[in-house]
Amino acid sequence: MSDGFLKIKKRLWIKAFVKSSVFAVSISVLAVSAAILIQKLALNSINTLYSVLIGLVSFLLGFGIMLLILFPKDKHIAKRLDKDFALGEKTQTMLEYKQDETDMSKIQREDTNNRLLSLFPYAFKEKRLFLHIIAPILAIAILIPAILVPLKAVTPPSTEELEPDYNVTNWQKTAVIELIEYVQSSALEDVPKQEVLASLNNLLSNLDTPHPVTEMQAYVVSIIVEINTSIDSANTYNEVALAMLESENEYVKGLAAAIGSLRATTVKTELDFIKSKMSRETISELADALAAVLNPLQAVEGDTLLPALVGLKEKYQYVSQNMDSYSDSWVTNNVDAAHNSLYEGLSAELLIQYENDTVRKYVIQRLIEIFDIPDELIPEDVTVSLGTVGGDYIYGDDKDSTLNSGGYGNAEQLFGSNDTVYDPQTNTHVSYGEILNAYYAKVSEQLMAGGSSESLTNFINAYFSSLYDGSKDD
Repeated sequence: MSDGFLKIKKRLWIKAFVKSSVFAVSISVLAVSAAILIQKLALNSINTLYSVLIGLVSFLLGFGIMLLILFPKDKHIAKRLDKDFALGEKTQTMLEYKQDETDMSKIQREDTNNRLLSLFPYAFKEKRLFLHIIAPILAIAILIPAILVPLKAVTPPSTEELEPDYNVTNWQKTAVIELIEYVQSSALEDVPKQEVLASLNNLLSNLDTPHPVTEMQAYVVSIIVEINTSIDSANTYNEVALAMLESENEYVKGLAAAIGSLRATTVKTELDFIKSKMSRETISELADALAAVLNPLQAVEGDTLLPALVGLKEKYQYVSQNMDSYSDSWVTNNVDAAHNSLYEGLSAELLIQYENDTVRKYVIQRLIEIFDIPDELIPEDVTVSLGTVGGDYIYGDDKDSTLNSGGYGNAEQLFGSNDTVYDPQTNTHVSYGEILNAYYAKVSEQLMAGGSSESLTNFINAYFSSLYDGSKDD
């Protein structure tokens, strides 16, 4: 074979090898980039061994296929040379008679070889080079996002065991339904009643939704706080009583504790005690002390408790300003009138607020029982108001001293019995004190409606006073 043809063939071999290598590398990079990108987006991880295998296989396949396509065969090269350079099939003839040693064949081969040597630098110039840069461009286009797309941050699996869901029983659902019915039929005022019913209905509707134990307990506590706030906002006795307890006057403190009891009979007993200890000097002191604690308070619309106390203050101020001009009988009569006016003004309001507070305590205590809420989860202000710390109400720091001999004293309820008895109204066992409170509320309502003689009214009030407070006396 002639030197010219071999040079051209060798050049074509080099070109085929380079083109195949570039294509194989491009295909390998493209395949690996695509695999990494898919792993990042779908699996959020990269399998290095898997990616290397994909790259190696892609390279070998790409190189082999492209080399087969570009492989420079002798007949194909000869045909192209004859066609491209108008050699009239000289190159094909040279290959066909390469073994022929006749003079004519030698001359023909020599002539063709000279022509090919002259064509060597220009043979088979690249006409469509852009086709060979498509694969590298695609590879780069996939490589860039494969590098730039980050792996998502993976939160390490928690080593803590998952908390089990709270197992709500049918009994608990029924108990909540009964509690809703209790509130609906109770004497709770309309505004807090609607708020409490809304809270309980929300609780009931959420019982079918699975919640972890701590989350469920926290939710029930939030319902308890809502109910406590709704009813507490409707009652004004606590704010007034706590303000009065700030006074240094012992009579004002005693009256505050009596109001805190939510019992009109206790208020009357306290007023009788104040009257028994009253002097012209103490009248002025009490008037000033009442003014000091009541003047800063603002009356709530519809509330008669604070206005009744303001009326007492104004009557005491009137007596204090004019008593030097009148006899002791005049002073006594006016003090009696002031006390009677306060008692009448407070009785109905205290009964209403007593009913509110009875519902509040019962509903909250019942929710604690139904869902077995631990004491430490109940907010302190709710716990204190339920009487679980230091009695039903704590007014002042000195819980062991009695403010007077016949009034509410240290705000602890002392009954003739601590037994638990059956209450047919709620179908539960409650303390003797709760039954007594319920009966007293009904009796007070009838007494305020009128129709009872003064002697019978006094006898009934004395009877209930002894039931509430008699156990304190020797």
